[in-house]
Amino acid sequence: MSRLARLAPVAAGLLMLAFYLATMPHGLTWDLGGADGGELATGVYTLGLVHPPGYPTYLLLAQAARLVPVASFAWKLNVFSALCAAGAVVLVGYTASRVIAGDGRASTPAFLTGALAGLAFGLIEVVWTQAIITEVYALAALFCAALLWLALHADAAPDDRAFTRRLASFGLVAGLGLGSHYMVGLVMLFAGGLLFRRGHRPLARRGNLLALLAFLLGLAVFAYLPLRAGAVPLNNWGNPDTPARFVQVVTAADYAGRFRPGLAAARLAPLIGVLVRQLSLPGMALALLGLSVWWDTRRPLLVAAAITITLNLVLVAGYDSADTLPYLYPTLLLLVLTLAEAVYRVVFTWLPEQRWARGLAAAGLAALVLAPLAVRGANTTARVTTEADAFGREVVSSAPPNSVILSEDEALSFAIRYAAVVSVGRADVVPIDTRLLALDWFRRDMAEAYPALGLDAVDPSALDVASVQRALPPGVPVVIVTPPAAATGD
Repeated sequence: MSRLARLAPVAAGLLMLAFYLATMPHGLTWDLGGADGGELATGVYTLGLVHPPGYPTYLLLAQAARLVPVASFAWKLNVFSALCAAGAVVLVGYTASRVIAGDGRASTPAFLTGALAGLAFGLIEVVWTQAIITEVYALAALFCAALLWLALHADAAPDDRAFTRRLASFGLVAGLGLGSHYMVGLVMLFAGGLLFRRGHRPLARRGNLLALLAFLLGLAVFAYLPLRAGAVPLNNWGNPDTPARFVQVVTAADYAGRFRPGLAAARLAPLIGVLVRQLSLPGMALALLGLSVWWDTRRPLLVAAAITITLNLVLVAGYDSADTLPYLYPTLLLLVLTLAEAVYRVVFTWLPEQRWARGLAAAGLAALVLAPLAVRGANTTARVTTEADAFGREVVSSAPPNSVILSEDEALSFAIRYAAVVSVGRADVVPIDTRLLALDWFRRDMAEAYPALGLDAVDPSALDVASVQRALPPGVPVVIVTPPAAATGD
């Protein structure tokens, strides 16, 4: 086997990184579901806390952006997303190679097919778009891909001692991964089904305990939330410095009512159509072919994948939110693995051994899979703007001294807060999203931070801009902003 072939998934990751950097906005954007970007960037910059469930792993790992002394902070966080997504591409490539190899050693064709799988995942529109903005999903994709690779790595362990060590690594990454996004839990479910057959052995049972301890160690990343809340940072969503508020934040209790079973039943069929559009029709056809191959050769893998995909689709279909598309990452990852299985079987097992036939088939299938994904992703990312950055700068720069900036839109207030704290730097202005004043913790924190404004007296049942403006002391300069068409919040 060629040593260069081993590096094929790495080459795929580097190629996708180049694509991401070339299509990346150079600042904050409202496009591509980036409405929370201003909040996340400000949270990272101030060592603060963001909306539930808090995303502590993202907040901590994204601190690496502070080490880069050039460019805007939002652009550096965009690059962080790109690096995470490119890392996911690499791991998907090696995971696919291992799946194709089965119990044997990965060959050159397996690594090349794995690289194709990595490229296919990286080019999927919802992966590409989240790789170029300030959001949590690219990091979550990296953890999902890492867990898949670690699970297969543990399953292939030569003995129980090696299995124990690898299972502990899986547990640690799983705990940290939940701190990036809870969708990682679905990959844990798949991995649990995959590893069950080895987990009952005597030595492996002791390894299960070690893995549990490692998982809890990784999960301890959530301790960052109450520790930082106690320091009263500028961004302090939910103020989780008490057990009750901590539980409310990490369980995302404020969003609990968004899952509706009736909605799931109505949206499930259209969601399958969304999957087809994301993966492309040829890609989905090959993925289904790969599932049929697993039925014959890797049935436990198929069962675990079927359960995970079904649960993922039901949860996404029933969750009433505008930005649930990235929640499909676990399903997309598994389908890309079956796609790779199908391509490998067609090219290197079912076709005659003539090199020309296999080469022609490989090139044709690669083009069939990758071309539609690349065109769709490039067309989408070409329309990305940095209007959020420009709008926030304009509003904050032109605001009178010691003014209050009122808005009724989270995306708007996040962009303004980012400008006030990070890009422009004006400590004298107070951006307020009037809708958040309905939350006890926000009203209390704002009243403590700005006692002269009298925000503790605001009536939470009347929180339109005009009502809040009337509640402010006379003489306080007030700027009222309305969102441009580009600002879209959830």
